[in-house]
Amino acid sequence: MMRAQGITMCRIFHRGSSTPQSKASSALVAIMVMLCLSGVLCSVPTTQYRSRLSGPSGSFPKNFIWAAGTAPHQVEGDRDKDGETITTADVLTHLREIREAKTTAKPREFTGCGHSQGEKTVELSNPRRDEKIGTARSGSERKTKMVAGDVWKRAGSQNPDWRSEVRCESGRDNSSGEYDRAERYIAAAKLLGLTHYRFSMMWARLFPGGHVDGSSPNVAALCYYQMLIEGLLAEGIRPIVTLYHWDLPKALNVRGGWLNGSTVNDFVVYAAFCFKTFGDQVKIWLTFHDPLNAAIHGYGTGRLPPRHQDPNGTSAFVVAHNMLLAHAQVYRLYQSRFKPLQAGRVSLVLASPWMKPTRSNGLSGLKLPHRVTLDATLGWFAKPIFGDGFYPEALQSHAGKHLPRLLAAHRHIIHGSADFFALSFGPTSFRYLEPWQLLGQVPSLSLRPLLTYVDQEYGSPPILLADCGWFVDAQVGTEDTTNLYMLKSFLYNSLQAVQLDGVNLIGVTVWPLLDGFDWSLGVQQGLFLLDSKQGDVTLKPKTSSLLYRDIVAQNGFGSAPPFHNGTFPCGFTWGAMDTAIQVEITSSYHGIYLWNVSGDGHLHSISSAHPHQSFHCSQAASVRHLVSALHWLGITHYRFTLDWGLLLPDADPSRPNTDALQFYHCFVRELRKAAIKPVATLHRPWDPSNGLPMKLQVAGGWKNPSIVSAFKSYANLCFKTFGYDIQSWVTLDEPNQPKCLWKNGVHKNGKMSADESMASEKDDIKHGDLNSITHNLFRAHVLTWQAYDNHYRAQQGGRVGLALLADWYKPANPYMLSDQEAATDALVQQLGPFADALFSVVPKFSFETTSSTSEQANSSVPLKTPSPYVQPASSANDTTFPLHYGACDFLGLNHFTTWLVGNNGWVFRDITIMRSPLDNSVEPQGLRQLLNWLRHRYGDSMALVVTANGIDDRSSRTDHLRVIYHKSYLNELLKAIQLDGANVQGYFSWVLRDRTVPDYGLFASSYYRGAAKSSAKLYRSIIRKNGFPSNASHITESCKVKKQNYKNTSLQNQSYYTCPFCQYIKVKGHIFFFCTCLIFSAVVFAVFIAIYLTHLIC
Repeated sequence: MMRAQGITMCRIFHRGSSTPQSKASSALVAIMVMLCLSGVLCSVPTTQYRSRLSGPSGSFPKNFIWAAGTAPHQVEGDRDKDGETITTADVLTHLREIREAKTTAKPREFTGCGHSQGEKTVELSNPRRDEKIGTARSGSERKTKMVAGDVWKRAGSQNPDWRSEVRCESGRDNSSGEYDRAERYIAAAKLLGLTHYRFSMMWARLFPGGHVDGSSPNVAALCYYQMLIEGLLAEGIRPIVTLYHWDLPKALNVRGGWLNGSTVNDFVVYAAFCFKTFGDQVKIWLTFHDPLNAAIHGYGTGRLPPRHQDPNGTSAFVVAHNMLLAHAQVYRLYQSRFKPLQAGRVSLVLASPWMKPTRSNGLSGLKLPHRVTLDATLGWFAKPIFGDGFYPEALQSHAGKHLPRLLAAHRHIIHGSADFFALSFGPTSFRYLEPWQLLGQVPSLSLRPLLTYVDQEYGSPPILLADCGWFVDAQVGTEDTTNLYMLKSFLYNSLQAVQLDGVNLIGVTVWPLLDGFDWSLGVQQGLFLLDSKQGDVTLKPKTSSLLYRDIVAQNGFGSAPPFHNGTFPCGFTWGAMDTAIQVEITSSYHGIYLWNVSGDGHLHSISSAHPHQSFHCSQAASVRHLVSALHWLGITHYRFTLDWGLLLPDADPSRPNTDALQFYHCFVRELRKAAIKPVATLHRPWDPSNGLPMKLQVAGGWKNPSIVSAFKSYANLCFKTFGYDIQSWVTLDEPNQPKCLWKNGVHKNGKMSADESMASEKDDIKHGDLNSITHNLFRAHVLTWQAYDNHYRAQQGGRVGLALLADWYKPANPYMLSDQEAATDALVQQLGPFADALFSVVPKFSFETTSSTSEQANSSVPLKTPSPYVQPASSANDTTFPLHYGACDFLGLNHFTTWLVGNNGWVFRDITIMRSPLDNSVEPQGLRQLLNWLRHRYGDSMALVVTANGIDDRSSRTDHLRVIYHKSYLNELLKAIQLDGANVQGYFSWVLRDRTVPDYGLFASSYYRGAAKSSAKLYRSIIRKNGFPSNASHITESCKVKKQNYKNTSLQNQSYYTCPFCQYIKVKGHIFFFCTCLIFSAVVFAVFIAIYLTHLIC
């Protein structure tokens, strides 16, 4: 199998800067992405196989919310425009001093919306601020008086050109400038087909002084937000508004910010103003975005705004408590005063990571480490609101007396203060975890179990995924393939949670819509790229946005490919194969012996029971079981590989191993007796179990041109010996396999172990070696085909073909032309060196060679090699032959999986595709696409045979994955034949039997008593029906396989498949016998006691 596929992190996230800050940022990015990939790799257990054959399928519920979002500090920028003052977010940026200097300047006068700024005001009164820092009064202790005019009416349609150009600067000023470019991201949301758009209102922009009472709102901000909302609604996009996203006005921060209980009341009045002004058009409100991190790292560690550091760590608990009270009071205010008229919904956004559950180590279920972590993060706010109304035990034990108490009055307004559960799952959820929250665990980017946990832990609330996204390096531009797959995995995890776990997920918000500032890494990659090279900022959709657009348009991942009913052509070849068979040259029957007949304690043979006859292969137990399995399976052909090194140990055709020749000859005859036609492979260059004769290995293997003559002589011997019994030959199996080129490197001392081979791949394989190996393999096939065609075909009537590794390659990023070209190039490099020369009158294969062969040796993409026939034969032992078109009776295709190839040579991994334990993807449509590609490239007349097709599965009996694999791949093969006109003449399942542990076999190995697996039963059923008929009775008699009478009566009378209960009794018979005896003894004893008691009574 090809090597594990990953993304080279050091290349993807190389920034090119050598400053300490950039190095730290690069290291942070690398750590986060490794976390990302580890989570992705583990997010879908390989033992759980679902019906996702060529990709994810399925739809989200009707009226599902498809949204994208932004935060004000990410996109608005322009702090000093239209009256906005410094916020806590501004303090965190690099322009703090510059911005503070700007506060002394007179704000720019706003003349938009057709009204002067002082024409009409809004007055809001607020109770006196007499609370102490760290305290907050409950809603019942406060009264909010609001007198609001219809300010938004005068901010109506008479606005002048509010889309003025804004010059981007550094820091947060390098955001997208959403404040002046609302039209552009409305168009971006429309392009994606979104149903909702989430944005935040900036408190400091609406009320620059922070205090709502006795102050007038900024009319410019009112005008902007109103026009934004109306612009969204005009395009059929409904707004989701966040009231607070870490942008507390600096005036309030000076007074203690959220440590001051008076900020709670200020926020309630601010929220009331927003409800009153915009509530008729906004139906979904979010009070806070991630209050947990805002509290811990804004007022504890100082890593987030307002960067307040508290070594004791007590401030964070007070801030979180005040935010919780503020949210609850806002919710109750909306329920009592606004919801009856506006019919909206209110919640808050809670961020949470997911921790892969670990062993309990004796802990109870409620104290498992991952549950403790979730309680200490998500449960901090979720438990009081959605749970029992109290803080989690994990938080109480950690904070102790520093955690404010939730009084009965508090719990009364907090419990149930959300209409839905808004969840955030992004970099911030993982970036700021503290050691006391991690508990030594490794976070995982598995969204599905987190959604399921929220559903089960908090009473199945409606869940809105309010923040879902990841990041990539800014240098990738619009070709964000990594982010595309992250987004796809998150969305597919969400769909699985809905379909398989019953989670009530009502919507997904991809974050962010636009490139902009991000607290975690300095820059967060959005769905659209901001291009300001031409002086004017333009939005360019990234490939991840195109994926999201397609998913939104289908309301999910679409439907699975339709199943096709029909039957294969009459005479279709049904086969199975093994890489090698066990050659036995001595009988497994040892006669009959008597022990100790003369008192000497030894075994004595009974001579009459030991007939003196030559060994016959049918006496070998392995052959009997093999033929029995093939006969039970019902196949028409069996493919196996002859052992060149065993048949010709000295590579001399005049001195063959006669015992091995007799065994193979006998084995072929036994197959024909069972009405099974043998298909023999002469050599597998890359398989160490079918190695070369030692003499040829010492001479350099396939790098030495003299091996061509040796192979031709070996083939002549096989044709002469077995040619009348074997009508189908495969000269070489997978000569285009990269392992074949690696294996034939420089051999030391005539022999090289597997470890030595892998260790010396880079050093041994050179550009000239690749040319020589490929050329010699090609010449060996052509000369062997010519020999059979000239000397044996007329008498034997057989066919000689070539089997190539033929996996399908598709672009890792289907929206990138460069990736599409890379996939086509990889496919040509895989098949072209052999297929072009054999089946194209004018070879199409590119003669381009590569300069860095050692680098490619580590890649799963096929190695680029020049056309093998362009170099003349240089061996003195063989003559030069001309280009031979058609020197192949059929082309065998060893097809196993599909690879995702990028333009940079990387092979990507899509976790939404079903995968095997060895990480092979199950994409049956790849087989059909491969057949169509071959048909269009080489014509319809080329005879094709699928000579190997299978997948690994760890189950020794019920191999569900392989059942899905064979059924889906065979159905796609049927489509290619019936619907596309592909000339496919046969199919061979890979492989017949496992060697030891459960792997690729249809039958288990002898260690598991050789039982037929579920996939074997499925394959048998398909063979008997000759496909997938809609009605089994429609199968014509002419297409039914008429087998000869099986002459071996011992095989006739045995059924290879035994029932599970019979198999259990066979294995556990001694236990069953003991239990039977015990029960019988108990019954006898009970009867005896009964008789005895009866006798006493009488």
